[in-house]
Amino acid sequence: MQSFNRLVTLTVFMAFVMVLQQKAEVPARPHQEMITANISTIWWREDGLKHVVSDILPQVDRLNIFLQGYKSVPDFVLHPKITVIRGEDYPAVWALGASAKFFWADKIQGYHFTIDDDLVYPPDYVTYCIQKIEQYGRKAVVGFHGTLLKDDLANCTASKKKFKFRKTLFNFHFALDNDQPVHVLGTGVMAYHTDTIKVSINDFPTRSMDDIYFGILAQQQHVALICLQRGVDYIKPIEPLASNPLSVYEQARQDGGKEMLAVLQKHGAWKLYETR
Repeated sequence: MQSFNRLVTLTVFMAFVMVLQQKAEVPARPHQEMITANISTIWWREDGLKHVVSDILPQVDRLNIFLQGYKSVPDFVLHPKITVIRGEDYPAVWALGASAKFFWADKIQGYHFTIDDDLVYPPDYVTYCIQKIEQYGRKAVVGFHGTLLKDDLANCTASKKKFKFRKTLFNFHFALDNDQPVHVLGTGVMAYHTDTIKVSINDFPTRSMDDIYFGILAQQQHVALICLQRGVDYIKPIEPLASNPLSVYEQARQDGGKEMLAVLQKHGAWKLYETR
């Protein structure tokens, strides 16, 4: 009987230790301010949206979703923490494509995450970004997909083979050994505190060039953009969705980035801003 009691006690103790270990694996929330994520999603990526909601919802206080072309609101977004807007109700914003993720930007306070419907986000994604935002004293926007523009941007021409205006691309699913200041961040893997930069949907005048227009906004407000250190595949694409011909990237390639280049050149000189 005593042996049995000792066995029961040991079993209960081990179960308690396992619970503590599981809790330790959940990233601690570094700050108590509101955490909001925004996404604009198109109907043919519904499966991707479901995956992203599963990844991101446990990490944020509020998730805002702008639905484009969905015949109905998916059941999996019916949640108290989720706000849904249908593009049909806001046709002018719907026309902006991926930029519609900024529909709520000027109404948000606290930490703002802009995300995409074709990526796998890790469980510590939000915690890591907030830690980096605070490390830079809320003087930088942080992200994982960044571009350094060429010094002779004014002399660049469009090409369907590649975007010639890029000097260096720091792709989100490749490793990066150190934080890297950049001119442009990919808004699908980006975060900032609303004390850092003022953003409105009106800052995005044309369709699906949100990365570039946000970069211009940062230039105008003298805000640093930082591409963050990470290991390989810290963020991964949802492969069946990544190469769809309707994607923003594929549409931009059709004109060789001509429209993007024109906007970049119109801004003039691009600078890398300090966080000090």
